[in-house]
Amino acid sequence: MPAYGLKLLLSFVERSPDIIQVFLDQDLLLTLAGISQAHSGNMSPSLMQNMVGLLECVVSSKDIDISSLYEQGLIDTVTSLFVDVAAAMNGERIDRDNFAVSLLPLLDTVNNILKNLSKEVRRAIQAKHQGEPDSEEVGQFAEKLLLESKPLAELTGVLINFLCHEDEEVQDCSCRTLYLVAELFGGVCEDVMSFNSVECLAEALAYPDVKRQKQLLRIIKRFLTSNPQHAATLAQNGQLLIDSLAKLRTIENSSAEGLAIKGLVEEIFVKVRIK
Repeated sequence: MPAYGLKLLLSFVERSPDIIQVFLDQDLLLTLAGISQAHSGNMSPSLMQNMVGLLECVVSSKDIDISSLYEQGLIDTVTSLFVDVAAAMNGERIDRDNFAVSLLPLLDTVNNILKNLSKEVRRAIQAKHQGEPDSEEVGQFAEKLLLESKPLAELTGVLINFLCHEDEEVQDCSCRTLYLVAELFGGVCEDVMSFNSVECLAEALAYPDVKRQKQLLRIIKRFLTSNPQHAATLAQNGQLLIDSLAKLRTIENSSAEGLAIKGLVEEIFVKVRIK
């Protein structure tokens, strides 16, 4: 019944986006949170797809008050679904490919949440800098959203893992999302420099895409700058990643992006005290 009901709701929302607010007024997200909790760990692919589809529609809507989404448990629901999808895809379920269908829209949903959050944070900084009358109120609102969004930082390790996904679109979206996580939360996640994360980051940096390499280097720099413990861990146990960084430093590329990459590598090596 939940899967069938959500399928109907998704059809309504896709055909008439204006009714999203009506569903939210009926505590739609709280209902989704309850379904997610009740089926955590054993959610069917169809139920997952419909739930992710609804969340994507809600989060991407421009007319929705973001505060109401948070109050109805948006962050916890999205985080829980993300963990479930990742577990299903890393496990040995025979329907692993069916869960993969939910991955990109779920990544897009997380990305949209983080972009909205980043916009509010930038707005607060600008208001304070310009001395706007409501700067304190705007700042408090951004700080509240940032605190309530912190569970998304727990997805850092999973996002790093998806940098090496077989689907290039998943790699790109994971990198963009990881960049926002790093920008907003730094290296609060303990998995940032785990053996698996170091291995994935090293492999992702080896991919011949200058734009992505630059983005990944900024992510790594942000992790190390915000949490010196990650720099110490990388220096002690991250030889695989250090070797990948060293290779980037030796590549002959005199373009602006090439020089930027070498500059970022040097800054990272300063953090881990490598010459």
